[in-house]
Amino acid sequence: MIGTSLPAYVAVRSLIFFFEAQTYISLFVITTGILGHIFQLPPSLKWLVSGSILSHIIFLYSVAELTFWFVSQKRVKRLQHPAKPPASSEEIRAETFMRTLRDPEDFIRKWFFNASPHDLKLDNIREWFIWALFELSTEQFENHPNKERMDVELSAYISATEAKLGFKFPPGYNLNAKSMRLTVDPVVVKYRPLALYMGVALLDLHSQYLFLQMKFTHYVPEKELGYRATFPWTLSNRSGYSEPSGLPLSYWYRAPVDPTVKGEPIVLIHGIGTGIHTYAYMAKDIAKSNPGSAIFVIELMHVSMRFVEKVPGREETVKALESILHRFGYSKAVIAGHSLGSVVATWVVRSKPEMVSGLVLLDPVCFLLHLPYVAYNFVYRQPKEANEWMLWWFASREAGIAWSLSRFFFWSENILWPDQIPCPERSAIILAEKDAIVPASHVWNYLSSDGPPQHESSQHTTISRYGNKMTWLWGYDHATVLLTKSGKSAVVDHITQLADGTWSNPQGESIDRSTMRRSFGR
Repeated sequence: MIGTSLPAYVAVRSLIFFFEAQTYISLFVITTGILGHIFQLPPSLKWLVSGSILSHIIFLYSVAELTFWFVSQKRVKRLQHPAKPPASSEEIRAETFMRTLRDPEDFIRKWFFNASPHDLKLDNIREWFIWALFELSTEQFENHPNKERMDVELSAYISATEAKLGFKFPPGYNLNAKSMRLTVDPVVVKYRPLALYMGVALLDLHSQYLFLQMKFTHYVPEKELGYRATFPWTLSNRSGYSEPSGLPLSYWYRAPVDPTVKGEPIVLIHGIGTGIHTYAYMAKDIAKSNPGSAIFVIELMHVSMRFVEKVPGREETVKALESILHRFGYSKAVIAGHSLGSVVATWVVRSKPEMVSGLVLLDPVCFLLHLPYVAYNFVYRQPKEANEWMLWWFASREAGIAWSLSRFFFWSENILWPDQIPCPERSAIILAEKDAIVPASHVWNYLSSDGPPQHESSQHTTISRYGNKMTWLWGYDHATVLLTKSGKSAVVDHITQLADGTWSNPQGESIDRSTMRRSFGR
């Protein structure tokens, strides 16, 4: 992130203005070019129809940009199709309800944009519970084949909530009480010009160069599977530049380079952005520090400003990761996930804990998802500061990213409860003090039962709590850990120690699973 200073604010708003003006400028160029052959243009505009190479390039780009705008508008309409929720059960929903509704008044207030529970009516809370626990829209719920049985279950949740609140919701629906329902609410998109995706293509080309220099091999899904990125163009889609993965995931693989050094395989999973480019230099440091480890860098194309037809779900992704490890003779690995990558790590932890020999979560969005902090900060918040504008325009409102989050981000399967970590004595959680997405201080308190540490002279503080090694990065924003030498060094050290067997926790409380369950509401 770029911080919150005035120069940063001016820079990011200017950049947004430049990109948003592209379509209008293109329309002006095309209109001027056509009219210039009919009417006499002012001297200042005659160069647009002068027939020079520059005028031809500008005119052709303008035609391409306007064409891309029309294509994008049609694509946005397709993105509004309803979400297909994951399979669930009454037992899972009941456990989720018991875990989450410890303070119902505060809980409901947060999800309803700070509205008082007393302002809600029965249909408001019913509509929200249908989404929160059943992952359905009201229409999907009403047309569900098990609707009658689910209605009884829903009524029980509402009655339990009313009992905790000490009052009953009156009949009706308050139109002024709006709630957050991430996978039901409309997919909100801000158009991105062709120039931005051309920039993404250049970053991808540079990523290809960096990873090939590091002796990585690229594996991509076959075209017929539907998971391959179709736009912007990438060199890896050409024959001879990659290997078929046979899976719904793209990934880069580097075999161990020193057979005399033993190390656990390492799986690095990136977050939302332009793909693996931001992670290339960290991957280089990890590879250099772990010559005896196989390195896997997983690509999530649907949140990398790429056009894709299909998004792999939890089961597909976990099976694919298991297949990737098995393909090269491994059964478990050190899993490191950043931001949205922590959700993929959570899927592995919850579905196949035996695959995890160590866990590193950077800027993790997987904690406290039963509260709306992450959803609000990434999707619903109106930006004010420079870092918020950067996040809002360049990430959360990009069509592919917005679609992935608004139709495929199911909080109940993405959340990681602390007592679900399979190897807390071999886990590291890294939080940034000024994270614009993750409620870092709340997560720290949630995991440690204490407030953030006191500021020290060093740039980060590490403690142990319930076996987890927790690191607090002073002054860091979301993803700053990827861009600074000290941040990358802390991450690489954690991953390397887990992989080479030198991992040790600083002095802290011993692991007590029963205490963890009590502390975290189980």
